[in-house]
Amino acid sequence: MDEPWGVKLIKITDLPPTLLALSEGQRRTIPWPMVQHAFLITAYRDPAALLELLRSLDPSGPVYLHIDRRSSFSADELKALSEYPTVRYVSRQYRVRWGGRAHLLAMLDLARIAVSEGRAERLHLISGSDRPVVPHAEFRAFFEQRPTTEYLLHFPLPTPYWKGGGLDRLTRYHPLDLLDLRSDRQRRLRDLFLEVQSRLGISRSISHLPPLFGGSSWWSLTRNCVQEVLRVVDARPDLLRSLSMTHVPEEVLFPTLVMNSPFASFVVNDHLRYMDWTPRDGNNPAVLDMRDLDAIKRSGKLFARKLDHPVSTALIRALDDLVNR
Repeated sequence: MDEPWGVKLIKITDLPPTLLALSEGQRRTIPWPMVQHAFLITAYRDPAALLELLRSLDPSGPVYLHIDRRSSFSADELKALSEYPTVRYVSRQYRVRWGGRAHLLAMLDLARIAVSEGRAERLHLISGSDRPVVPHAEFRAFFEQRPTTEYLLHFPLPTPYWKGGGLDRLTRYHPLDLLDLRSDRQRRLRDLFLEVQSRLGISRSISHLPPLFGGSSWWSLTRNCVQEVLRVVDARPDLLRSLSMTHVPEEVLFPTLVMNSPFASFVVNDHLRYMDWTPRDGNNPAVLDMRDLDAIKRSGKLFARKLDHPVSTALIRALDDLVNR
């Protein structure tokens, strides 16, 4: 397929990864028209499914992709992803473990590259397990009618939605960048580490932080809003330091900074993702299948997650038909 926008940004597919940043002047000379949407994707497995996701997204929207450095993608698989026409940027900069700060840093890196190009009006942060669920024309029309609305699921902290109100995500030390919680042994180590802190009364101060909000990792925000988040992150390096060894910090940083920004009055408390938080087959949120298709259609959402092969194979095909009708 032909390259839709001419020259691409440099891709990061080497190991070990090196961040090869273009200067602002170089970025401005890249021939690429203004578009409505850009997609920021973090992924860690199943490169074939990731290619399927790329094919299902609005073909006018550039894609910025982070692939977990711990993943086992082959050189050919990385090449196929890197050469996909809508992909502008591929990074393998961070080793991501569930709940650790590396995932947040990968998200910020993608946001920074997308914002610096300055071409997309709205950025959508999704995972490799997401899928769009409405036709492209309907997707575009939804945001054309709401050009300044920010879509972010959020709630003030402490909250009844999170165990113990959620503040101990920040006040306790969580070594999640070092542990793989899929291992029973490492999960027990995490629990022991937290129990020792509780018994010793160890608690970090969070008094220097702005009023705290929690929420979803996934959002659909205007470029201007994301640019403001990045401005505050750069102006307040203590924020990222405070989020070291915390629990899923992206679920705090983005909601907190957006809801303490001038964009707060434009926020709708909805991330536009269909998810089922009823535990199913050991997964929470549930891995969706064909039983969820009717609910997805009725939901009014624009994306669905989580969808993983082989459980979701039939549903993925049905959603592809829906998106491309």
